[in-house]
Amino acid sequence: MDSKEYYPIVCNQENFLLKGNSYKVSQCLPNARVIFKQAIKESLDGRPKNGMFVAIPIEIKELARDVSPHHWRVQAIVLSMARNILIINSYFPTDHKVKDFDTTDH
Repeated sequence: MDSKEYYPIVCNQENFLLKGNSYKVSQCLPNARVIFKQAIKESLDGRPKNGMFVAIPIEIKELARDVSPHHWRVQAIVLSMARNILIINSYFPTDHKVKDFDTTDH
């Protein structure tokens, strides 16, 4: 692999896509292997929440391995290259669902 080459990797959070309709993202990124972490559907009447993906260029797709923990806010991919590269896709901060949330750093 030429050291001057670069490979764009896309990380996305909050895509709301369930497993059955994740093809929409795959259609938009035809030259990538898209690794999904499925959105959560809590009820039949509400929309899905969360959901994330990492898109790896097709040229290096065989080097990618999903090592994500079980938690729905974190996705992790290892690229097995000359040196292993860990890609972390996380969804933070959380929504406290209060009107007067203090955003100052403590």
